[in-house]
Amino acid sequence: MLKGPPLAAFAQLQQHAILATRLPVWTALSHLFLDTELDAHDVGRIARVLEQSPYVTSEIEAILRDEVLPAFGGNLLSTWGMVEDDWRRVRALL
Repeated sequence: MLKGPPLAAFAQLQQHAILATRLPVWTALSHLFLDTELDAHDVGRIARVLEQSPYVTSEIEAILRDEVLPAFGGNLLSTWGMVEDDWRRVRALL
């Protein structure tokens, strides 16, 4: 529900519209930072989301660099997947 004076309500509508177009792009780009290998299907799905977005390539690059990378870049430093696999092997030997 929109609250406040008309200008505030308009600003809220703009924020909702931005989020509605940004969220699918953020989600698609965040898959680049998972510790799983992307196959052709994954890459195609990400490409379709980006193509269907209202953003041009330079805007998508800025979203990746300025919004997604700061939020998910730390995942690239994580070795949890390897740690978890190693832990499973150790538990199997116990």
